[in-house]
Amino acid sequence: MLEHQNIDAYTFLPQFEEAVEVMQSSEWLKMERSFTDVKAVFAEYNKWDDYGIMLPFKDVDLRDDERLIDFNGTSVPWHGSMVDSLERCIIPRCLRSWEGQIVPYTFYFREASRHAIWDVSFEQEAILRLGGLALVRLEDYKSARDTSITLQVEDIQGGMVVSYPPSTSKMLLNEEKMIPVMWKFCRCKEEASDRYRLIATRFRRMAECTSSDGWITPPSGTQSMQPEALFADVASRLQPQTLLSSILNSE
Repeated sequence: MLEHQNIDAYTFLPQFEEAVEVMQSSEWLKMERSFTDVKAVFAEYNKWDDYGIMLPFKDVDLRDDERLIDFNGTSVPWHGSMVDSLERCIIPRCLRSWEGQIVPYTFYFREASRHAIWDVSFEQEAILRLGGLALVRLEDYKSARDTSITLQVEDIQGGMVVSYPPSTSKMLLNEEKMIPVMWKFCRCKEEASDRYRLIATRFRRMAECTSSDGWITPPSGTQSMQPEALFADVASRLQPQTLLSSILNSE
């Protein structure tokens, strides 16, 4: 058994297409209520900066002695245990509820000196409110009090999950079709009555699929838009009942 790893917590995740199907079903309404419920927990523990919310799914199958580890923005299966100096650099990334316990199912590789002190009490209470969604530990340490929004796009290349840098992600958001997979509480303007809004900040690129009604597609002329304005327009199109129906019917 690898350290921190419960392979079943990963193995029994839905495939990505199945997770998208949930987003289009009545289950999405429950997930939307979970966003509201968990916000109170973020406020109570003041964890706006440290955690996000993830759509749980898997892209690759893992063997019992493998972990999916993010290394410099690319997530790949790592085989077996490593020497202690390397094991100390592997920290849980995404957490879910499994058989009554809070367990990680993906990981970061980071220098041990950069490790944060995570709040297990918050994690337990938040995941109980998330209704099947996952909690993600944020490793960029960007303060939620910063009103700027950084959007990131990920993609599958050769069995690996690749994260594009912000400048490339902005370009792709202007040109491609996306599915939101991660949300973060971000600070609005000071005069806003509700200072923290849940914003989709990470998207999965689905350019290989055939376009049809229901895609989240940026409007023409968005090349000149700032990321905040671009997201505001994209967010208005996130209607669960029409969200990316072609991905399920393209075969």
